[in-house]
Amino acid sequence: MDTSMEGKAEAIKVLVRIKPQESRQEDKAASRRSSTNGLREQLGLQGSLLSLSEDGRLRLRIPRHLSSSRGEGGFYHFNFESLAGPDSSQEEIFETVGREACEAFLDGFNAAIFAYGQTGSGKTHTMYGSLEEREGAGLIPRSLEFILGRMQQNFSGAQHVALRCCLLEIYNEQVIDLLVAESRPLQIRERMDDGVTFAEGACSPLVRSLSEALELLRGGIARRRVGATCANECSSRSHCILSLFLDVREEDKAKMVVKTSALHLVDLAGSERQNQSRSEGKRLKEANNINRSLSALGNVILSLGSGSRHIPYRDSKLTFLLRNSIGGNSKTFLIANVSNEPVNFGETISTLKFASSSSSSKLLARRNIVSNDLPARDPTLGERRQSIDSALLLIDPLSETFFTELSSMVGGEEEGSRMRVLLQQLLEREEALKEKLSRERELFRAKLFEQEALYQDIVRERNSNEGNEEDEDEDEDEDEDE
Repeated sequence: MDTSMEGKAEAIKVLVRIKPQESRQEDKAASRRSSTNGLREQLGLQGSLLSLSEDGRLRLRIPRHLSSSRGEGGFYHFNFESLAGPDSSQEEIFETVGREACEAFLDGFNAAIFAYGQTGSGKTHTMYGSLEEREGAGLIPRSLEFILGRMQQNFSGAQHVALRCCLLEIYNEQVIDLLVAESRPLQIRERMDDGVTFAEGACSPLVRSLSEALELLRGGIARRRVGATCANECSSRSHCILSLFLDVREEDKAKMVVKTSALHLVDLAGSERQNQSRSEGKRLKEANNINRSLSALGNVILSLGSGSRHIPYRDSKLTFLLRNSIGGNSKTFLIANVSNEPVNFGETISTLKFASSSSSSKLLARRNIVSNDLPARDPTLGERRQSIDSALLLIDPLSETFFTELSSMVGGEEEGSRMRVLLQQLLEREEALKEKLSRERELFRAKLFEQEALYQDIVRERNSNEGNEEDEDEDEDEDEDE
């Protein structure tokens, strides 16, 4: 019986994370400052693009060389639920976005977190950070640590718990498995029962510990495409998607409850402008594919926000593969990484407009739970399974001692008698099969003897004929001699 719980429609939750200005990054004292100084103070540097208005809205200053008639008094204003200033820590980002997504995932909901922004705005730092030390760990290693720790607490009594991971990249519109040393492009398929899309043949190993998960991440990230451009010396040239899949089966009030969920953690490649990145050749082709897929993502978000009947998910591999996370059964979060440098005004306003459009898209997330009735039995039977298995190995199943011991272990004579009848039926069937096999063996043996006797008769007859022929030849020779 399907007991998936209907949830209420929720908007995509947006967090805007503002990257420190270059001058602030060089100030080590400022980089260690706590964000409790206040966002307004953090953004209060001379020449910064972003600031807070008196009513708490995020304010984007329009450069002088652009028309002053645009915006409100020389500014664009945006309303966002969450803002993270230049001094925000990795832990704060996880507490604001990651914890809620992970808790939903453990509770049976699908969830997704996207990091979006221009190249060099800090998306990979936000999602991965350092895999070697705790303080610099990004959202992904912190999420893995949280999930694996909670699994031991939440599902200690479950009959089956499995956490699998899959790490993919979308490079030049090809889906590549980063957990395989030499991966061929994978095809995106669609399940017929629920319409969920997946990469066919992608490797999805079990994850049992944080160290094991981090080792898989290190190997996969090392295979991801990166390259240098004028805008970013270590630019990600592909979208990277870490997917976690949870399968839990546990008994609850005479029911077997099966809970499945997926969590997608997506580090999108950065949008870039050719006049800034000065890409050419291979890098230009990569940039064109990145911008095209990000444009397709933007079109999907706009279509969802406007209530359009047709949503162009198939316009890119990215939107088709993550269709369920963008506009389906999922709790989805967006981290919009923006630059505070005046030179990046065009990309910053583009990112903020995309984030604002995303916050108007609503998704209906449901708990993925299936519950089936279990046959009535003694509540302590599960605890005695090991004792029963040991007894079956030590006791002769044909003796009365076996049935006496079985009755005491399964909770009474009635249950023991029922199991005794079933076992007797199995033993009787086994005896019947043995008798049938014995009869078949005897029939085969009889046929074999019959064939052997027939063969011997043929051999004797042939030998007899050969002997008669020899006697006749000898008589003929004697007659000729006379």
